[in-house]
Amino acid sequence: MMGSGDLSEDVPVILVIEDEEAIQSLVEDALSEGGFEPAIAASGEEAVTLLKGRTGNYRALVTDITLRGRIDGWEVAKQAREIDPKRRQALLHEIQRLAHERVMHAPLWELGFLNAIGPRVEESGLGLIALHPYSAPYEDVRLKK
Repeated sequence: MMGSGDLSEDVPVILVIEDEEAIQSLVEDALSEGGFEPAIAASGEEAVTLLKGRTGNYRALVTDITLRGRIDGWEVAKQAREIDPKRRQALLHEIQRLAHERVMHAPLWELGFLNAIGPRVEESGLGLIALHPYSAPYEDVRLKK
């Protein structure tokens, strides 16, 4: 059974494989509210037929693991990956691009416990920054001439 709308390319289509009608309805409503076009398959066999027949340009696949019939959710996902490796690669690149654009990047800062103390140091870096328990940056450490 397919979702109620058409499978136009401007609306992302999500293939949902679920054999319980109550959950189908819940997922279909949630995806529709989120701006997606759900395409519903009630069994693994039906999903594989839809994937191989390319009746839709699916942006994602959401599946129940335990399905009625011979094909479970794991097998559907495996076959979906094998059907079109170039499509899978394109989707992975798209996911990476979206993650790069929408994820906040924060630099990791590793504190250096370098204290600049020794026979060649004229003035230690310790205490140069008030109320700071570590040393000042290397530029502030003066060496003996």
